[in-house]
Amino acid sequence: MAKFEEKNPKEIFSKINEHVLTKNNLITRLSWLENAYSISFMFKPKSYPYGAYSIIHLSLGNDLIQYGDRNPGVWFLDVGPGALQIFSAVNGYGDYQTVIQSLPLNMWSSIRISQIRVNGVYIYSVSFNGKIVRNVENTMPQSFQNPFLFAADPWYNPADGIIKDLRIINDASIGNNNGHNNFLDQVKDRLLVFGNRITILPWLEKTFSVSFKLKPRSYPSSYGSVIHLTTGDNGGQYGNRCPSIWVRNDGILIVSFAISGNVDFWIPQTQLIPLNVWSSIRVSQTQTQNGVYTFFVFVNGTIIYSIVNTFPQSFSNVQVYTGDPWHSVQDGFIKEFAIINGYNNFVEELNEHELNNDILVARLSSLEMEYSISFKIKPRLYSNDWKNVIQLTIGQNSQSGCFAVWFYNDSLGSLYISSAVNGNNDYAVKTQPLPLNQWSNIKVSQYEINRVYTYAIHLNEIIIHTIENKIPQSFKNVDVYAADPWHDAQNGSIKDFRIVNGIWIPMMTRFSTWESSFWDKSYEAYENGFGLINQQWIGLKNVNQITSAFFTDMRVEYFIFEDISFSSMYYNVTVGSSIDDYLFSYETYDSKGSLEPDLFNANGTTFKSCSNWWTTSCNEATPTSTNYISYGSSENLFSIQFFLRTNGRKK
Repeated sequence: MAKFEEKNPKEIFSKINEHVLTKNNLITRLSWLENAYSISFMFKPKSYPYGAYSIIHLSLGNDLIQYGDRNPGVWFLDVGPGALQIFSAVNGYGDYQTVIQSLPLNMWSSIRISQIRVNGVYIYSVSFNGKIVRNVENTMPQSFQNPFLFAADPWYNPADGIIKDLRIINDASIGNNNGHNNFLDQVKDRLLVFGNRITILPWLEKTFSVSFKLKPRSYPSSYGSVIHLTTGDNGGQYGNRCPSIWVRNDGILIVSFAISGNVDFWIPQTQLIPLNVWSSIRVSQTQTQNGVYTFFVFVNGTIIYSIVNTFPQSFSNVQVYTGDPWHSVQDGFIKEFAIINGYNNFVEELNEHELNNDILVARLSSLEMEYSISFKIKPRLYSNDWKNVIQLTIGQNSQSGCFAVWFYNDSLGSLYISSAVNGNNDYAVKTQPLPLNQWSNIKVSQYEINRVYTYAIHLNEIIIHTIENKIPQSFKNVDVYAADPWHDAQNGSIKDFRIVNGIWIPMMTRFSTWESSFWDKSYEAYENGFGLINQQWIGLKNVNQITSAFFTDMRVEYFIFEDISFSSMYYNVTVGSSIDDYLFSYETYDSKGSLEPDLFNANGTTFKSCSNWWTTSCNEATPTSTNYISYGSSENLFSIQFFLRTNGRKK
């Protein structure tokens, strides 16, 4: 990705231009290299001399004295002609080795070294020209402070070659939530540790949720730190406690947050947190439809305090601690720690996880009149009580729900699916019993054809219920639970949980693995459309017809790598006809956490035959460029995908 360190804190370094490797070439010094990261570059060797020759080296200050001095170090060494050796800090070994055999001379090769977190487990990987050559769990992941980045290092002669496209992405959320600025640690339980910084959030939005479960073993002598989100220090500035949570010596929960201009607002109402018992704690800030922001504190699903925040702020580069470095740590365990950041347009939680009560999976900006909710469920035990699976609610209690799935209270295993249909907020459908210890597939959707909305339920790909919904509704600011905080959760697991808002029509799909010449088409081809499912353009005429007949939104997914992506939204999009050269316009734009200005940068521009895109000049790089995929300041993307969603007919 092109250089945008100031705009997107995920990428902390980028050097695109080619340069010849030289000895003791200190390129930069990073503030941190996190537990999860991605380091990638292109290298073209010109010769293979005998000996050890440095390419890149991230070091704490020496060649190899302490853990982290090689994280990574990349050399040509004496293991064969053109063989690359990569050393990293893995599983307690400071020089854990991976060998890539025989790089071709005078050709560009792509190397990527990364570490991602998946369900609390860190996976170290090395990829060569897009293929994984090393994939291993790292049981001793560490973040490293102030590492030096050399290309090449001062301890060895430089390799004879050229390097380019050197990028470092620093993000402890890599591998989770599709790259969005959320954090989810699904480890069952973890002992709280003093000064344990677990991630840096690029952004904490004005609307958010921070939740976890806490089991204290003893009470502290004064205050025991549980979690602390901060823009830098312990206190003194707005955002230094956003929030900070402790347990007091009498077992009372203490919460501090930036409220209405007060940098350290302590909630006046508190609650005892019992010893040796799991307590569910959540703090959140929501925005009502009239624009008012309210801060809430929940304990075990019950609101213990709420207050209007007249000066809500979003905070950048937020450090997240589970025990902070400024107070004694609380003696106890934490689990199911999750941060939901802002409101999303969709939900996609593919990993399997146990159903537990008070698990806020996501927050939707809206649930539209057209939607699809799908998931797989594997129950392990049935009972004579109601057991919750999923709850979507627009309020702070179950009575404000707009969709819910339960297991019926007859111990037979039937689902009770409740939705807002025909003015009834609890329109219920009971399914046939589901088998124990097997995955069952459920999909609930609502779609519009010729201005008629149909509500449908599928069980294992078979339609079991349909009805016309004569009073379709949309809901704003929807909290998504699996399961909710007010009822017992079903004993079982859920996976492949998706919520899609509206019907998204693919407008353009492009992958870097295809020949770029595929996009070298005539203006007429761009008018009419071309391509297949994985590489396609639907055509300007079709986009004009859709946006002329329907109120239309556009979503852009741009992938830095296959597993790291960002999205942006454009609302009320219109593309004109051939008469006005397919003029593009939209009403509002939402970066969805990318932190860049409008990457599309096309509002009010026409589609140019010279660039095959909406540009102001002919020489701008675009998503249809024939040399690489470009979007705004982002170059050499893995993939870019455009989608259109219709929201109702225009009169």
